[in-house]
This record gives sequence, structure tokens and C-alpha cells, in this order.
Amino acid sequence: MEEDRSRVFAEAVRGINCDNKKMFGCPASFVNGSMFAGVHGARLFVRLSEQERSALMDAGDARPFEPMKERVMKEHVALSETITADA
Repeated sequence: MEEDRSRVFAEAVRGINCDNKKMFGCPASFVNGSMFAGVHGARLFVRLSEQERSALMDAGDARPFEPMKERVMKEHVALSETITADA
């Protein structure tokens, strides 16, 4: 599953002018040094505005992104499988 997410992620960011490197041991993409998306375990995470994060979390389609226990990255959310199930 994790390999599938990494492959789908790599395909999704291909053609975007960004830097790709590993973060938390998994692929992530950066623009101007700021991480905007990546894979963590079997989940995809993205950086969104407060309004977009709230809307996704209220709908149950995302949760706060916590790459390490009790270390929430407040501008990022981990997307649910309902969002990422279909490439």
C-alpha cells in the first residue's frame, strides 16, 4: 500500500516545478523550501489554508497530520482513503 501511494504521489507531482526529497523517510515535495505535499506511511498529506483544512476535517475526509506522536503540523492534513482511493 505504501509503495502504491509513493508511486501515485510521484506521478501526481511529475511536471510540477518543485523539489522532491524524502521527509520522515517518505517522498515529499517542496516549493521555495516549503513542503506542500507528501506521503507518510500509507497516507497522503497536503498543506492547505485553514478554511480548506477545516472543510475537509469537518467532512471526515482528513485528519490533522501528525508525523510523530504529539507533533501535529498545523498547516497540513492527512487525507482519508475516501479521497485518495482512486489515483
